[in-house]
Formats: sequence, structure tokens, C-alpha cells
Amino acid sequence: GAGLGVYCALYGIRFAGGRKLVVVPAASSILNRGYPMPRLFLGLELPEPVKDRLLDWKADIGARWQRREQLHLTLCFLGQLAPDRVPVVFRAMADLEGDAFELQPVSVGCFGPSQRPRTLWSGVDPEEPVKALHQEVTGRIREAGLPVEVRPFTPHITLARFGRQAGGPA
Repeated sequence: GAGLGVYCALYGIRFAGGRKLVVVPAASSILNRGYPMPRLFLGLELPEPVKDRLLDWKADIGARWQRREQLHLTLCFLGQLAPDRVPVVFRAMADLEGDAFELQPVSVGCFGPSQRPRTLWSGVDPEEPVKALHQEVTGRIREAGLPVEVRPFTPHITLARFGRQAGGPA
């Protein structure tokens, strides 16, 4: 099964049954676009067969497709955090446990207006275990005194990003 895997470029923590939850640098900090602090998120790693399936959907739609290693399901976007706040995230997640669950990519959608979408994404089924894990993770982050996004959570896997000029109905 997919389980609760989390991958990390810089930081990683293990929990129940050897599964991992991660604090992952967002793309902008990996590309070093002048952010003074890393932009981080917590996410679920995807099994290779799921990545294969998603990459099979790749088409020329005027968007920049995610690379294999970028495919993940974000649970909580943390944004910019001072380096001394990162250990707070680890402590908040230290005893997090969860049962493995299977997820299937099932649909495609876009964030942004239909005439100028920003992001092409795949929905997952079932959504309930992901939403429950999101609630647990964001609750722990909030209790640790860190800010949490307030917009509604949509379980999804980002597939591609449209540029300012690119886009169109996807």
C-alpha cells in the first residue's frame, strides 16, 4: 500500500512502523529565488507505480510538468520558516502515528480561473484518510504556535504548473 510516506530533501523524521513524515523545502527555496528563509511543507510520498501512472498522463498542454521526484501530496504548507523554527515542526510530529491507506489518482482539475489556470492536479480517492491526516498534522502545527493556511484543503497531487502566458482549458 501507499502508506504514510514522507520524503525530504533536507529534513526527515520517522514514525510508526518505519514510515516517514517529512518537512520538505518548497520548490522556490530549492531554486534559491532569494527567499531569506526556507519555504516548507509536510507531504506524503507517492509509491513509484502511482508516479508512473501520473506521468503517463503527461501531454503537451502548455504547462511545465512536475518531475518524478517532485510528485507528492501536500498535507500542510508551512511557508517561510526561520531555521530555528524547524525543530518545532519535528517536535510537533514526533509521536504522530497513522495506519497505512491506499490512494488512487482519480480525476484531474485546475486551480485558478478556467481561462488562465495556474496548476493542473490529480484528485485522489478516497479523500477521507488524507483529510483526517491533514487535520491531525495542521492541529499539531497550530498547537506548536506555527501559522497554518486557512484556505480549504483539497487533497491533490500537483501534476503541472502553467506559466503566466501558458494555459488554456486543461
